[in-house]
Amino acid sequence: DHGKWYEVRISPAANGLTFYFRDVSAEVRTEQALRESERSFRQLAESIPQIVWIVSASGQAIYFNRVWEDYTGVRVDATTPAEVANGFVHPDDEAATMAAWDAAYATGGAFQVEHRIRSKTGGYRWFLVRAEPYKNADGAIERWFGTSTDIHETKLARFALAEGEERYRSLFETLETAGRRHAFQLALADRIRPLSAP
Repeated sequence: DHGKWYEVRISPAANGLTFYFRDVSAEVRTEQALRESERSFRQLAESIPQIVWIVSASGQAIYFNRVWEDYTGVRVDATTPAEVANGFVHPDDEAATMAAWDAAYATGGAFQVEHRIRSKTGGYRWFLVRAEPYKNADGAIERWFGTSTDIHETKLARFALAEGEERYRSLFETLETAGRRHAFQLALADRIRPLSAP
């Protein structure tokens, strides 16, 4: 039968050979589907502009897409989130990043942080980093699936907007103070005028 797979075992018997056939078609199809699913995942992960990563439940790196290597200039093989934070996250962001990771790891909840990642040129860019735990049927975490999305221009625009708002607030307060001072001077002049009139 074409399309069927069999496991064949041959063993010696008293009057010749014994042949044992077991239909393994379902296992072969499952294995093929799994390979195809993995191929599709890798195709997707390699085609998007974000850094895509997977770490094991214990925190060991399993996969980083090529965007990581293109950006940092470094391949990630067997490393941990702490090693990535220490080697690539801006020193001012490292403590907050590790605190967020430790909290997510301890609770089994989602991980999210905004931090700067060092590029292969030595400069830093802002990234929004998110990860979700993948849990097995018993609820135990098996892996973390994460992305790191470049938000540098958005973050700089937010900083500029906040700075502009602060300048506007300061200018408004200065004008308001000047306006009150001017109103006081006018009121004072109106009261002094009758006293100085002959």
